[in-house]
Order: sequence, then structure tokens, then C-alpha cells
Amino acid sequence: MSTPQSIQEKIKMTINDMAILDTWEEKFEYLMELSAKSAFPANKKDDAHLIHGCQSLAWFHAEIKGDNLFFYADGDSMIVKGILSLLTNIFSGHPAEEILEADIGFIEKIGLGSQLSSARANSIKTVFDKILKFASQTPENVAIQYKP
Repeated sequence: MSTPQSIQEKIKMTINDMAILDTWEEKFEYLMELSAKSAFPANKKDDAHLIHGCQSLAWFHAEIKGDNLFFYADGDSMIVKGILSLLTNIFSGHPAEEILEADIGFIEKIGLGSQLSSARANSIKTVFDKILKFASQTPENVAIQYKP
């Protein structure tokens, strides 16, 4: 099977992957597996990249490479780190226009929103907001204007 190219293809694949898993324990194990595969720049794990309002410690970093935006997130909780990995895997490597046009309601479609504490749900919303804010700025100015 080929790797999905568009954000919508990645979202569809994520929805399908989660639908195959029968229990929430299996779904959370899937998220923890994602967390084990994620890489966050060690030099960005600082107060400037800390996501405020999360129950656990979590960090976010965004950058531009060519015409595409790349997102990195990490957390000290395996489930939070897995959820953040899910989000960054979907949106990383795409141009701002595609990110802004994406259907971000997929979290509800996979049922994850109803299974999370309000603090973890807030972490997802905060990271979505950061991804959308970064993508919505003029590409030439994103690196200068973006404040984590």
C-alpha cells in the first residue's frame, strides 16, 4: 500500500485505521505506538515551545522547508504524545493552503474527542490552533511572525 500524499488521504487512512480497532484500549495502544515513532528536536524542548493549558507537559515546534510546513510535538504522557503525533503526522509536509482547507473534524469522526479528559481535549485544540495559526500567516513571514 502506498503512503498517502494529501492531508485528506491521511485523515481517511487514520479514520479507517481507528475503525478497525475494536476497543478503546486498542485505540490508545495505537496512539502509544505512534508516540514511540515520533521525533521532537531535543533543542526545542524548552519553555519557549511549551504548550500552555495542558494537563501534562507538552511542546510544539513548527518550521518551513521549501513550500511545506512541518510540525513537531512531544509530551510527557504517552497518550498525549500519541495524539500529538497523530496530528503532526497528518499535517506535516504540506503547503499552508492545503492545511487551511483540511477537514479538521476528523478527531470527532474517530470518536477520540469523547474519550479524552477535558485537559487532553484542550491539548488537541491548542495544537490545532497553533497549526492553523502557523499555516494562516503569509509564507514569507511565517518564520518571523510565529510565536509558539
